Amino acid sequence: MRTCTFPVRSLGSALPAVPDISVLSAWIMSRCGQETDLTTWNIETTLKDQLPAVEFPAAGGEFYADRLFDAFTNVRDGVFIREFDLDMHTILADIDLVNSLKKNCWWSLPSPSALDISDGYFGDAEECKDSLSETILSLCRLMRDAGIRGHILTSEAPEEIELEYFSGKRFLWVVPDDHLETILDVQRDIVVSREGTARLPELLDSYEIRRVYVRDPDVESLTAVLRHFDPEYVNVCGVAPEAERAPYWEGLAGISVQRDV
Repeated sequence: MRTCTFPVRSLGSALPAVPDISVLSAWIMSRCGQETDLTTWNIETTLKDQLPAVEFPAAGGEFYADRLFDAFTNVRDGVFIREFDLDMHTILADIDLVNSLKKNCWWSLPSPSALDISDGYFGDAEECKDSLSETILSLCRLMRDAGIRGHILTSEAPEEIELEYFSGKRFLWVVPDDHLETILDVQRDIVVSREGTARLPELLDSYEIRRVYVRDPDVESLTAVLRHFDPEYVNVCGVAPEAERAPYWEGLAGISVQRDV
């Protein structure tokens, strides 16, 4: 028998619980003279909790939408009011912080459609979606130029137009299991829930799948995946909860499966 362990990939983190005021005050003092707000705290504390258990860490998460809205100077109260104009100053400061903690991190963001921004300027739904996708694609390129390795995009229902913009090895989509076919039209790596691993034989009949990331797996689901994939093509992954993040990542890193050689 062979014991199989699996690299851990972070898909980002949930918005952390508000820290004790004394802890936050001490942290603010340690950041004196640097770009700092509560989002900075969220980025730093969630990334630190991933180290060293997570082999492929990712900064951010759905909470990073607030920073994107700050960067979109043409969005007011969730509505477009003019053409896009990016202000990357604070985002680049976030990247400097992340790079000081861990080089070559990925970054987790909500997909364009998940931002739920309304059109108050373009007057055409497709033009609005195109403009938003182009802007976020430019933002992702600028982030990679600053040292970020790639982006994880989360969505409950990805739209065709954004899948056209965000494909390739620098992007990893995270969607519900019933949207996996849509994702497999643009990428060969998939994130699947432990329950969704039962769909792999069906998906393999129609699609080429290169690598499987099993979200919050158990031994049973990983054993099922290993019937179809060699261990080197299987990772475990997840989104850290708002509290007890370090134990969460350590738990994922500790999962192993016994497999016949």
